[in-house]
Amino acid sequence: MNSSGFTIVEVLVTAAIIAILATITSLQTGRRDPGGYVHESKELLRSTTELARTYAMTGHLCCNNSYPPDGYGVFWTMDGAPDQSYMLYADLDNNQRYDSDGVDQVITNHSLDDVVNFTSCSDGATTITPNASPPNTCDIHFSFGQENQAYHVYWNGIGTGIATLEATVQHQSATTETDTMTVFTKTFLIE
Repeated sequence: MNSSGFTIVEVLVTAAIIAILATITSLQTGRRDPGGYVHESKELLRSTTELARTYAMTGHLCCNNSYPPDGYGVFWTMDGAPDQSYMLYADLDNNQRYDSDGVDQVITNHSLDDVVNFTSCSDGATTITPNASPPNTCDIHFSFGQENQAYHVYWNGIGTGIATLEATVQHQSATTETDTMTVFTKTFLIE
């Protein structure tokens, strides 16, 4: 029997190859999209912030196999440089903020993509930007009071009486591409 045309196997193999090539192309194209860089950076910051919250709420053991005196936090500096980074830390000196004096323990350190910057962090009343007079740092800190079993959220070392904390990231060249992480201080929800 002499038939002209393709077998079903040949058609399926060709379709699979086209699908794989389309997936690879779309992933690479999506990565070049300014909004993709911004969203990915915000999601990584959110994930690290959720880890700090979870460590604080579950009494995660850290340094010397003990619970840090005042929980965990996420700290970053906004200097407008393309090498901005943020870190998850354990607060070992009980002051509800990161200190670079070597007492607090850095657990993980992450860098933003070179095309993305932190542009602000805010508690609704005060907004810190890269151009702010020092300190131009942001610190979201979670603690769990061992004595009164109460959870607390601190922003730059100050207990918050406000409802939300926000951190915004922005693409360097496509400045309309921004994304904001929000921490709801009463419910500990992080978006």
